[in-house]
Amino acid sequence: MDKLDKLLANAFSIERPIAFFPVRHHSPACSYHVRRAIDMYKPDCILIEAPSDTDTIIPYLGDSEPPIAIYYSYQSGEKRNACYYPLQSFSPEFVAVKAALAAGIPVHFIDLPLGNISMEEEKLELKEASEDKKTWYNDYFLQRSKYIQTLCEKENCRGHGELWEKLFEISAASVSTEMFIKNLLTFCYFARVDYPEQLLTEENDSIREMYMAENIIKHQKKYKRILAVTGGFHTAALMELIETKKVKKIKPLSGKAYLIPYSYEESDQLTGYASGMPYPGYYQAVYDNLEKSESNFFHKTTLIYITKLAKILRKNRENISLSEESAAFAMGLGLADMRDKEQPGVYELIDGVQSAFVKGELNMSTSFVMEAAARLLRGEKIGKVGKDAPVPPIVLDFTNIATSYKMNITSTIPKTITLDIVSKARHQEQSVFLHRLGFLNNPYAKKTFGPDYKKRINTKLVREKWDYVFTANVVSALIEKSHYGGTIVEACEAILSENMKNECHSSSDAANLLIQAAVMAMFNHTERLINLVRNKIEVTNSYDISVES
Repeated sequence: MDKLDKLLANAFSIERPIAFFPVRHHSPACSYHVRRAIDMYKPDCILIEAPSDTDTIIPYLGDSEPPIAIYYSYQSGEKRNACYYPLQSFSPEFVAVKAALAAGIPVHFIDLPLGNISMEEEKLELKEASEDKKTWYNDYFLQRSKYIQTLCEKENCRGHGELWEKLFEISAASVSTEMFIKNLLTFCYFARVDYPEQLLTEENDSIREMYMAENIIKHQKKYKRILAVTGGFHTAALMELIETKKVKKIKPLSGKAYLIPYSYEESDQLTGYASGMPYPGYYQAVYDNLEKSESNFFHKTTLIYITKLAKILRKNRENISLSEESAAFAMGLGLADMRDKEQPGVYELIDGVQSAFVKGELNMSTSFVMEAAARLLRGEKIGKVGKDAPVPPIVLDFTNIATSYKMNITSTIPKTITLDIVSKARHQEQSVFLHRLGFLNNPYAKKTFGPDYKKRINTKLVREKWDYVFTANVVSALIEKSHYGGTIVEACEAILSENMKNECHSSSDAANLLIQAAVMAMFNHTERLINLVRNKIEVTNSYDISVES
């Protein structure tokens, strides 16, 4: 406790040369208080826990509209690793960058590059796969801390998410920034205290903290007042390293970075992003109301979302009355009071909706209502990258072609398209475009109906059906293929030539490649491929004759 008291006294002080702001990534409450901390402390420089080799992306964040992500990769020989660093409008890192750019304050990212983490994982034999894409942060330690599990039991919360909302989000407007920082630092300090140093080393926390501490000390030589915005799990360790100056230089292994559109669905904790908040669409509305100085910001957001959900359900012939809307909100208020919460949050909203909108026993109706609620709370928005941000030419080519065919690249709602590939020239071109993407192993579209010339199935069909949906994986997959060419056609031609050289081991391989070239309308390769098929047949026949003799 003496150690903690010292940390709390030194963490955020107007007089000290370094002020620390511990955050949970993608927390509206943290973002709200980061803005206020910048105004109070008036730093000469802001340092943020994000990969240092993505520092070049910072100038383009100012006119970008989240959700977005920094996609970056590191390659060493044949081994390659890639990561997403997602950002929401209510991410404290994004808010800090925007505030710094607006005020002309120097701002830098200070975390360990992906290349170094890749090397450490290889040393410890912890790496799962060289092509595995993942997000940069993970709340694994916080969610599984014995301290936090005990707090959940004492506060009657179902898990880390509800506990966090109760302790930090709902009370954001009713506590001072200094008290918010102290509460959060205490929360994270005790969440970490049970973990052995060896485990933190294996999970790369120790080397990340060493690198961040070294970066902070380096910037101290240039700036007199530094605000360090770092993950709460790391803040106490950073403060100790900087005070004792027990740091060593780590050579950064930098990779390539691009800013790409992201979606609420991909950044939702419930759909796989381990460090995200659940229901990002809902929390965006919470943050917007909080920034408007609405004292009842959760109260207002919950009421709006109950009304929105009822409207959606009525459009789908669910008989939701105004009295049931009122009952759902009243239930939320009652549950908040019973659970000792200042306002009803998302968990009270969900419980109130299930109580008032779901009729009868748990059945398909329950599933439909609650799935509709989850979709609404998650949101469907896809962000926009600033117009001046560097983008590989192949991504621009994809965007222009998809837009010309009026195909969706602005939301994560799945679509289906039917193409007449015989009588309509435009549909033929569209089919070629989608087959080319398939050849590049891009996840944008999947054919669900139509002729399969490779397997010689349904070859007389004159229509194709494709399901397609736009996600960040579409862009990142294009970026991964950008070294093959500046356009989709160029990339396909380069890979086709590569496959002709390295992947044609039999006449069957060559014939399949010929079919692929045909459906992609790459007829300039036809003669070469036909000759390749003939040569493979001749080689096979010669081999068979020699075996018989």
